Amino acid sequence: MGDARGRRHRGALLAAAALVACALPAAASAHAYLVGSDPPAGARLSSSPARIVLRFNEDFVPGSARVTLRKTDGTDIALEPPVARGSTIAQPLPPGLRGIFLLTWNLLSDDGHPTEGSIPFSVGATGALPAATASSGPTQWPEVAADWLFFAGLALAIGGILSERLVWRAPPVRAPVLFGIGVAVGTAATSLVLLAADRVHGSLADGLDVSALRDVSESRPGALTVGMLCLLLVSAALVVARRPLVALAPLAATGVLVALRGHAGTSGDWWAPVADAVHLLAAAAWTGALAHLVLVLVAVPALRSADALPVRRYAELALPTVLVVLATGVLTALAEFRSLSSVVDTGYGRTLLVKTGLVAGALCLALASRFFALHRNPGIDVPLLRRFTLTELGLVAAVLAAAGLLVNLAPPRASTAEATSLTPAPAPVRSVPLNRKAIPTGPFVSAEEDGDLAIGFAARPLGAGRLAVTATVIDQNGNGANGLDVGVRVRSGGTDAADTASCGPGCYRADVAVQGRPREAILRIERPDGRAADVRFPFPASWPPRLATRLAREATRVFADLRTLRIDESLASGGPHVTQTVWLLEAPNRLSYDIQSGARAIIVGDRRWDRDAGKPRWVESAQTPLRQPTPTWGPAPATAALLGSGTLTGRPVWRISFVDPSVPAWYTASIDKRTHRTLALEMTAPAHFMRHTYSGFDEPLSIEPPPRSP
Repeated sequence: MGDARGRRHRGALLAAAALVACALPAAASAHAYLVGSDPPAGARLSSSPARIVLRFNEDFVPGSARVTLRKTDGTDIALEPPVARGSTIAQPLPPGLRGIFLLTWNLLSDDGHPTEGSIPFSVGATGALPAATASSGPTQWPEVAADWLFFAGLALAIGGILSERLVWRAPPVRAPVLFGIGVAVGTAATSLVLLAADRVHGSLADGLDVSALRDVSESRPGALTVGMLCLLLVSAALVVARRPLVALAPLAATGVLVALRGHAGTSGDWWAPVADAVHLLAAAAWTGALAHLVLVLVAVPALRSADALPVRRYAELALPTVLVVLATGVLTALAEFRSLSSVVDTGYGRTLLVKTGLVAGALCLALASRFFALHRNPGIDVPLLRRFTLTELGLVAAVLAAAGLLVNLAPPRASTAEATSLTPAPAPVRSVPLNRKAIPTGPFVSAEEDGDLAIGFAARPLGAGRLAVTATVIDQNGNGANGLDVGVRVRSGGTDAADTASCGPGCYRADVAVQGRPREAILRIERPDGRAADVRFPFPASWPPRLATRLAREATRVFADLRTLRIDESLASGGPHVTQTVWLLEAPNRLSYDIQSGARAIIVGDRRWDRDAGKPRWVESAQTPLRQPTPTWGPAPATAALLGSGTLTGRPVWRISFVDPSVPAWYTASIDKRTHRTLALEMTAPAHFMRHTYSGFDEPLSIEPPPRSP
């Protein structure tokens, strides 16, 4: 009696744990979604922007981005190819645009799922704007079927090996391990073809193209899929060699790659792919062992009473397995649902409810089998057990189908973020063509960045106790940013404040009282949408500042006379992404650059060689010879101010500042006091916030063409 109660207690615990685990979402593959654009969705511009920048929450597959532009009257606008890097797309636009436009984008997320959307904007037009959209694309039913069959094949392989070795030990019928591996190999290969087709936005036939398969194999999801195929083939070879337990290692590694390919692998949380992999492998062990049990019951109608022990052994194995599924399911599901309503308001949530109902039915049948078909010890009611387990396996197959659909749907977290990213655009900063001739060049200039805005600053004395302060604010299109509320505070002996008045496109000016030598100016920049920021500009060590024009000219000459040079560059454009590049320069006309995780190039005289990121081949083309080394700032500035002195890497330096209004760009340079070599440079320009560190002055260097490809 006590043993029966214990079995019922463990069975109830098994049912509750599995039901909760399956009610939680399996680790879902989220999709890249738009988090911002410049200009923003719904912007009304007075002049045509040079480009549109789209920023996404995660990286996407290189080469998969497609951008189109259409006027609301149906006219398609021809576009150059977009420049895509990491999680950002920069789309050059033709000049002279005027009207209301809808820019549409689609790409392949880094987890292998397509996503698409559109943003409206207008140039010099006042008509109604179409609505912005964002979606994860239509459900890819071939990919759903492939995922379903892959999960089933992996479960037959992993669960089959465990069932043979731990449950039956001498099974009357072999588990279909090789069949399961074959199904997994076939569906993984199909997924690679579908991925190649999605990357080029083509059909299944396009995905079979050798070059398309090669290119997609170099992407993150493609490389992981190829790794899965290799591991599955290794496991098949080990099973054929009668080393099934050893084959569990590559099968388990396959589960890890599946987790890395999905959203868990791109979440940024180290524990997410670990939990997801354990979740998948535990579920595969449970499902595959059940399938083997059903196969034995069907193939051996006259099962002996002695075979009740393996059946009970299976039940004992299932309990800890489902508890593992429960624990890892909780971890992988923590951040997917933002509210209870999202369970019924989203396709992901409704699919999960269907899956939960199917699991509930399967568990009811499992409990019925345990309580009724195994009630006589040691015998079993084979016909009844067969009916229960066959029906249970059918429901579990439906659960796997629901899981295959879930991993192709965007979870509520991504859906919420997509909707948030497309809320109506706030009142935009007005973009007005800049008057470069009006940009002040001295006596003191400096610059900083405020998000996507470049802030140029100039100050000059107005006599005893007063300063004239000018701020030049430029947007990412190189135009003046009008419509800002700009205030200024100057710290000297005290702190004095003033409001600025407009002095032209992107120009804001104020006269400020000061008490003694000014030490710092603080610009308070408030945008029309309510965002505000303080931007700080330290004043030179002496006021008025000493001229450094002769020093700037000497530094320009020394730079141009160098034989070799190395430049370490950091470049941002107003977002979180920073591009790191190493430049090597060799007189008279040789240079190379290497962008971290990006393209490379070599220029020798009138020839150049380019190599895209991840590509093995160099592409040769003609090139106008470039004199090197050439100062980053171009010719010597007409005027420069001495900010003060300090040390850089242990060397005494002068710090100077100057501006080139023709770009426009503001520079701050650190110049070695002894050699007049420029050791560091900061540049602030529209959409270009750059930092240079210079080294390797006149050190041995030889820039040569790359070796020819065989």
